[in-house]
Amino acid sequence: MDSIMHWQKVVEWDDRSAFELLFREHHSDVRTFALALTRSRAMADDVTQEVFIRLWEKRKKLRHIQNFSYYLLTMVRNQSLNLLRKHRYRMEIDLDSVNMERLTLHVNPESLMISSEMLGRINSTVNDLPPRCKLIFFLVKEKGLKYKEVATLLDVSLKNVENQMGIALKRLGAAVELMVLS
Repeated sequence: MDSIMHWQKVVEWDDRSAFELLFREHHSDVRTFALALTRSRAMADDVTQEVFIRLWEKRKKLRHIQNFSYYLLTMVRNQSLNLLRKHRYRMEIDLDSVNMERLTLHVNPESLMISSEMLGRINSTVNDLPPRCKLIFFLVKEKGLKYKEVATLLDVSLKNVENQMGIALKRLGAAVELMVLS
């Protein structure tokens, strides 16, 4: 079951077990993104907790969310900004220094019919991407966000997102081509 179906259960039936599934599914990504923005484990924990509390409290008002991942990550960004302002920090995100170790792609090799060797090469290539490029690739490919949504979320230009995706796709293409030719 995907996030949208879980979210519909949460909204329509106040289904706590569906909310728990959403929490488990998105907690790590929410915390990692909050940590990248705040650069503080304590603040990231506070942001993560506050985002999920607000999501539950506002569930009836949020009935018409169409892109749950984008909405959730926007909440994380806004809550991070609010917390940083509250603590009088200046929000300057250096996307090149974002720690992306915990963000991984979840690929089902059976559905993609990719060999384990090919999947390993793809994951290795993604992990070797520069941090900014990896974050943008993750948001577009794993979270399904549109380029414009990623640009807004990270406060970068649309052209920057396009360039970073071009870099990622070029490197992945070269890695796959190398595997095929081997």
